[in-house]
Amino acid sequence: MITIIVLIVVGIILFFHAAKAPLLHARSHVTTVAENSAGFHNINHFYSSNLNQTYYSVGGYDKQNQYAYAILPKNGKSMQVVTQKNGINQQEAERAAQKIGKATKIINTGLAIYQNKPAWVVSYWNQNKRLNYVTVDYKTGKIVQTINNL
Repeated sequence: MITIIVLIVVGIILFFHAAKAPLLHARSHVTTVAENSAGFHNINHFYSSNLNQTYYSVGGYDKQNQYAYAILPKNGKSMQVVTQKNGINQQEAERAAQKIGKATKIINTGLAIYQNKPAWVVSYWNQNKRLNYVTVDYKTGKIVQTINNL
């Protein structure tokens, strides 16, 4: 009986490890690209968003020692770098989503490119326990897209 329980626990651990592997690989890849291509260092945040396309991004310090974000589409074609001083941060994007959508729980927040501009994509549960997305323009903090009650 103990052997069966141990095998079940090991199986569950292996399952969750395998499920996280693609995201861990993406984090490592975008971190390496940001360090090598944009001179990032002290990277301390990783984001992923998947609305119309999958984007991975990291937050850290650029060559000028300013806090910045590097945004890379999953296909890896073109990285965009934006500095924090020229836009809103994650918490401000989440506050915008909570105001407009009456979010009860934020599920994920990540940087993406929307209509060729950087944007925060916030997914959340509303008070009716329905999935919603809000896209917030990085520079202005204005809501540019909402998808409600999925």
